[in-house]
Amino acid sequence: METIGRAKTVLVFDDTAVISSIIAHENDSDSTSFLGQVSFSDNERKHINEIIVPIVHNILQYLGLPGKSFNISIVNLSVASMMGMGMNISGFSADVPLFLALLSSALDLPIPDDIVSTGHIASIEGDIKPVQKIPEKITAVIADSDANKFIYPDLDSDISLDALSPSAKQETEDAIINAKAKIRAIPVKNIAELLETAIPDEAIVLSSMAKGYFNLQKPPNIHGNQALKCARILTENNQNRFWTVVDRNLFAEDDRKAKHLLLEFVRFHIQKEMYPAQFGYKLKQIISSLPSSTKRLKIRFPLIPMEDCISLTQFASKSDHDDISELYSVVNGKNFDNRKSLSMQKQENETNTLKNILSEIDETALAEISKPIDEARSRFILDKIIVESHEEFNDIISSFYVHLLCNTNTLSSPVNIKDALSDALDLLEKAFSDRGGYNTARAEAKSGIHGGLRFVIDIMTNHYKIDKQEKHINMVIKESIDSLDATEKKNFIKEFMEYIGPHMPEDIRSQPPERYIRHYDEIVRLYVQSMDKVKQYLSRL
Repeated sequence: METIGRAKTVLVFDDTAVISSIIAHENDSDSTSFLGQVSFSDNERKHINEIIVPIVHNILQYLGLPGKSFNISIVNLSVASMMGMGMNISGFSADVPLFLALLSSALDLPIPDDIVSTGHIASIEGDIKPVQKIPEKITAVIADSDANKFIYPDLDSDISLDALSPSAKQETEDAIINAKAKIRAIPVKNIAELLETAIPDEAIVLSSMAKGYFNLQKPPNIHGNQALKCARILTENNQNRFWTVVDRNLFAEDDRKAKHLLLEFVRFHIQKEMYPAQFGYKLKQIISSLPSSTKRLKIRFPLIPMEDCISLTQFASKSDHDDISELYSVVNGKNFDNRKSLSMQKQENETNTLKNILSEIDETALAEISKPIDEARSRFILDKIIVESHEEFNDIISSFYVHLLCNTNTLSSPVNIKDALSDALDLLEKAFSDRGGYNTARAEAKSGIHGGLRFVIDIMTNHYKIDKQEKHINMVIKESIDSLDATEKKNFIKEFMEYIGPHMPEDIRSQPPERYIRHYDEIVRLYVQSMDKVKQYLSRL
């Protein structure tokens, strides 16, 4: 799949600074092409072909990858009306973001969208030189709500800056100093410093596995060769870099990113037909170091699909057998040593219970549960919306139900067709319970008055989502509240009532929290639905 590289820059036309993006993607020709309404001058095109593209090729060569040809264009992001004005790029201030966009495309290496950069790459050696209009560019970056980091050439690295008038030089330095109160302004002297500043470790890890240089031996450190230094940055300590970003994401309670990293790591090693040394042991170390509340409420096991684990372990040697056992256990969330002292557990529960519950049942958390179900529904394509027979209706309903299970990682064993039909009809009956049940659904599928099969399957999908969300909410409550003792439950309901207090009438706020302890589970469930339902329920107690 073709990767589009994108890097933000800021261009100045007639003293008007415009935030733009430079776009690059590979082409099948032997030369670089320039596309779009914003054009490059002949000098700039020559500079790109003789300096920027060769530097990128040198980096790719050091990584053992072939050179590329690119299509390059500039998109105006903030002043769309100027697109018809025939903008022409005649200077070299876009060299730095252009280099980033080319490297991003070649290595599937995304550049963070909050970074804006400028600078002139003056030679094939990769040194970055100052450019004009820095104050105007800083003003535009500060005004862009999406930008918080501005990368610019180190002014102290080039004595030619002294050729500016004293007032122009002072204005530039003042603009940089003032900008640091609002954005991160970061000077760089060369492309190696640029790479270290602009590319997050997580992006390098994913790129290195996708492009195959994850385990590449780092090139020798040759003084002055900035392209080679860039290759060293991309290859140095990728194993440690991988474990660091996995650990960082898990501690940040972002198991989605952590799972993605782990899966790419596993599939990279499957492709290489090798089992990574001490994989299970290292992963267990990280999971075991997490707070118990994070393991119980924030991490959704399994961490890696079991079929991928099985595929990986076929490449293990005899010496890896113990580690394989550790891997299967940790991937499924088993056998963690959570033997903290009772006082520590109690303190942790009292401190984190409300925070964990609310974060686990908020709109974002419930949307994560709904997302794979909605995606499964969108992939189930109907070739017709009307059925001819009872048997055809049952067959489609059963097929859709199995499709849901397969595409939401719900299956734990091979599908039994008879059981699948029974469960599908049970789901259908519940989904249409307030509409007349199975008979109404079948009649709709035959008549198509409201959309036929499409309508029936949409109602089933919606009920399936609600059921999964309710089960999740129930699990959160059971895991985090039911195990608390009476004092802890009292503290929880007190904290919860204080949290929702601003939305409650005075007669509810004035009640002692003990009054609501026996009803905490229903209160929390109603809180998920709406604050009005909580208010109505509490008023009746």
